[in-house]
Amino acid sequence: MPDFVKLVNESAKPFDFHQSNARRIIDPGEDVIVPWNIAVTLFGHPNLTDVPPANERTKMYEKIRSRHNYSAGLMTESEWENVRPRVTVYDLERDTEVIMLIDDPEGNHMHTAPDLTASGKKQDADALMRQIATLTKQVEKLIAGSQAGPQEAAQGNTASPTAVEDGPGTKQRDAPVGIDDAFNIPTADDTPVTADEPQSVTVGEDAPPSSNTAPAKKIAAKKVAAKK
Repeated sequence: MPDFVKLVNESAKPFDFHQSNARRIIDPGEDVIVPWNIAVTLFGHPNLTDVPPANERTKMYEKIRSRHNYSAGLMTESEWENVRPRVTVYDLERDTEVIMLIDDPEGNHMHTAPDLTASGKKQDADALMRQIATLTKQVEKLIAGSQAGPQEAAQGNTASPTAVEDGPGTKQRDAPVGIDDAFNIPTADDTPVTADEPQSVTVGEDAPPSSNTAPAKKIAAKKVAAKK
């Protein structure tokens, strides 16, 4: 369908209509540009069909005539021809006349509206093929993503100072030798006792016998001899 069409008043009297709640007037011999849906409302869609039981074309034709002051049963067809609007509709894109329903109630010129021409069909088909191609690519991308296997677990870098294996609760790999020994406190059992470094004991406990007691005995013997 064309987005906009041109209405040309071919009669000798003004033609008025409403658009967006505003009244517009086309003087004789003048023209105005309106959206396509306004033309359809005023003069009927040219490609409506009469398929029983709906008979949309016939029903729309009666509505259009009522809109333009035709009284069914009170006016003759000749009287209708005197009061009916004489407005020609032109497709701006193709610069061709569009024969609306009001001018062709029998449908002798159906399927000549812009949306049903051969070029219009080709353009619609090309647009449809592009949409199908785009949707196909999107579906293929989604399928490829769903079929991809689970990602392999990352491995730690052994060159890193904090290299670890994946998973909770694992120990460090390649830890420096003797790192645990740095935090071990020497105990009385594994530290040799010497004269310079006597063995330490826990407060309140008896000190172990020392191997270096000879000097103390000699000093005590001398003091006793001196008193005598």
